[in-house]
Amino acid sequence: MFAGELLTRYEKRLVIRRGDRIGPWIPQSTGLTEYLPLRLAHHEVPFGIHVLEERGTDGDIDARECQQCVELVRRPLGCKTGVDRPLDRTHIVFAKGCFRLPVLTGQWPASVPPDHPLDIFPQIASLGERLRECFEPIGLDTVERLAFSVGRGSRLQPIARQFSHVRYLRGREQKPPHARAGKTLMVGPGDTFRMAADEDAVKTICPYCGVGCGLQLVPGEDEGDVKIRPWFDAPVNEGALCVKGGAATEVVNHEERLTEPLIRDGDEFREASWDEALSLIVDELERIRETYEPDAMGFFGSSKVMNEENYLLQKLARRFGTNNVDNCTRMCHASTVYTLRESLGAGAMTNSMVDLEEAADVYWIHGANPSEQHVIAHSNYFKQAGLEGTYLVQVDPHANKTTRDVDLHLQLEPGTDIPLLNVVIKTILENGWYDEEFIEERSEGFEHLEATLADFDKEEAAETCGVPLEDIEKAAEIYAQADAAAIFTGMGMSQHTCGVDNVQNEVNLALITGNLGRPGTGVNPLRGQNNVQGTCDMGAMPNVLPGYQNVDVDEERAIAEEVWGFDVPAEPGLTNVEISNGIGEQIHGLFIMGENPIMSEPDANEVAERFENDLEFLAVQDVFMTETAEYADVVLPATSWAERGGTVTNTDRRVQLMRPATTVPGNTRHDLDILSELGMRLFGDGFEFADVEEVFEEIRQVTPSYHGITYDALGEEGIQWPCLEPGDAGDQYLYEETFDTDNGLGKIRGVLHQPPKEVPDDEYPLILTTGRLEEHYNTGTMTTRSPILQRRTPENFVDIHPTDAQARGIEDGDYVKLRSRRGEIVLEANVTEDIKEGSVWTTPHFAAASANRLTNNVMDPLAKIPEYKACAAEVETVPQPVDAD
Repeated sequence: MFAGELLTRYEKRLVIRRGDRIGPWIPQSTGLTEYLPLRLAHHEVPFGIHVLEERGTDGDIDARECQQCVELVRRPLGCKTGVDRPLDRTHIVFAKGCFRLPVLTGQWPASVPPDHPLDIFPQIASLGERLRECFEPIGLDTVERLAFSVGRGSRLQPIARQFSHVRYLRGREQKPPHARAGKTLMVGPGDTFRMAADEDAVKTICPYCGVGCGLQLVPGEDEGDVKIRPWFDAPVNEGALCVKGGAATEVVNHEERLTEPLIRDGDEFREASWDEALSLIVDELERIRETYEPDAMGFFGSSKVMNEENYLLQKLARRFGTNNVDNCTRMCHASTVYTLRESLGAGAMTNSMVDLEEAADVYWIHGANPSEQHVIAHSNYFKQAGLEGTYLVQVDPHANKTTRDVDLHLQLEPGTDIPLLNVVIKTILENGWYDEEFIEERSEGFEHLEATLADFDKEEAAETCGVPLEDIEKAAEIYAQADAAAIFTGMGMSQHTCGVDNVQNEVNLALITGNLGRPGTGVNPLRGQNNVQGTCDMGAMPNVLPGYQNVDVDEERAIAEEVWGFDVPAEPGLTNVEISNGIGEQIHGLFIMGENPIMSEPDANEVAERFENDLEFLAVQDVFMTETAEYADVVLPATSWAERGGTVTNTDRRVQLMRPATTVPGNTRHDLDILSELGMRLFGDGFEFADVEEVFEEIRQVTPSYHGITYDALGEEGIQWPCLEPGDAGDQYLYEETFDTDNGLGKIRGVLHQPPKEVPDDEYPLILTTGRLEEHYNTGTMTTRSPILQRRTPENFVDIHPTDAQARGIEDGDYVKLRSRRGEIVLEANVTEDIKEGSVWTTPHFAAASANRLTNNVMDPLAKIPEYKACAAEVETVPQPVDAD
């Protein structure tokens, strides 16, 4: 890497600059012990770019000594190794005070003999003791054994296993439990590093993405303090955590936590008692119902809280007399849930990560970036499957970390997913690669698909997509000819005004090739939040009750009504975006639990204006004073993920137990207790529960897919729904014999291209698309308060292609103004070829420069999901660098 070469944003985060020169300086920093251990997992850098950043340095290491580290890792990589092929990258990690102990990872051949004389091994073995201090911030006060997983990319992961010498595990028959075959180097000199057992450790689930990683929490000496310990037998992650999970405890006892109920007094808030705050909420809710009607209120559930709490919230809304209840799935996967329910039967992953890794020959990753957004799923399953021969295809307009690990990347223009998939399907039809028997016996609508594509022009469609036709045809053949092919779908598919049709075309592809109802197949949405799947399962949506029973179907509605003892409104309610749009007209009051619509909804400037000027009453229940809570009349302080228990449901339908590990700070209350008392004050009965398990028992009565699940049965492994009767093990994959549709058939429906509602023009010649980062999460309420995560990515940026940057006089690192018809933000320009020419890319995580001030408030007509992935925009220089704060 030389000065002047184009760096990707990932590389720029890692490179230390001195003037116009780049590296190899390694600064010493007192913050290293906080920073490094969370860097160790899932991080890769090109040869010669070092992992440490410059943050308040107190001196530099001599460059020659650092270069010796590079040489130390370089020597084993030559052709003298005798392996099938050389490693394709070098990755270096330095421990504090030990700048000459690198850790090697990279593309590792499958046939390395156990006694291969790579001279890096002794250095790796000795690294364990030197890492003791570095691992302390995430709870590893002592280190027993270290396993360094070597694969395509880097994964350094502690695993407690009884190995006393260095050896390389090659075959499945040699694989110990929870060690990935062919990819784990076990290191540990005898009993030197014995990990002390924490008898008071509490096993729970990470509060961030939907993978459902297990971890252990140990109370610290100070009140409210907790530390993380790895949970090596956790069913999903086997002890590994991404950088967010490892830093999750930083927000538990944070100084900005809400600790007292607050009531607005003019332009300020004053502390209040719980009785005063709850009484005000009850009075206002009753006033709004009497003055207007029940549908004048809206209720927002949260994918960051437990199933039981979302269940009580939607039950409270329905007892109040409205179906105006929704959650953040409207912003991420509403179109996926809608389509999968309509076409197959259930709005969830058809398969599970375990069977997908073990059985799939092809992964089709469409509009998703699991390497950043579902890090452990990517490293434990996607990467591992790829190393074992699974072919990885990615379809995404933005090259990202996942792109580094795939075999074929189709970098299409934003919003052209339908024509690309139509090229794939047309190619399959032309070559007879479809499964006639499966189509005949298990689907309907194939004729409609054929008619839709009868006059379809593949060459024209490929040009629209901006992808070579031969590449799309190659991908079609790879998918269709596989024995088992799995589709993974993300928000790049769902967040469009044609999101339902996008996902329908994925369903079409799976159905015509028979890739459903078997291990290693299916259409599998990667859910973004730790309990967004469970929040939907609980019926926190305007059109369905728990278990996805339709509110407008008498027989389905009657199941809940019989248990609850009151009538449920028969008309579907408004979605959360429709509720926000209706403020001042139909909507006069809002109760929000753990959501931040001022940051998360499109055209956020307009949303804030309506909240400030037109909303009569707003109650917010949260952990921090969010951008939305600033507009509230009442703010209720809730407890964090580490302070209460309940169930959550991860992306592959696994219901898992979260357990409390620390005391409740200040005068906060559990969300469940708050909702229970509100319900009792409003209605007198139906909301009095002894504990969270008693709420779950009621959930089992009204949710058929959860009926067979009990707290005792969940244990540490959890159970995947559907689990219809007690004693059932749950289903790893769905639809083995029939689909859960009216006639048991999967629905095929041909679809055609629909351009985004706002396309580039002379005033706004670029198209803006958005995405998430590994370090941050949704609206940044938690992650931007984490020192570790903020050090890695402290502010927002925009990716812009070099050609577009040059035309505007923009240089890499300049602060620029990114604007659309709805607003503007100032942020740093990242000049990169990761984004296609004519497009720009940014994130929604940072309040100071949030993408949702720019995004377009238009929605899919069926799923009502906003079009976050495409709007017209322009980028221009600003006179001088601007502080984004």
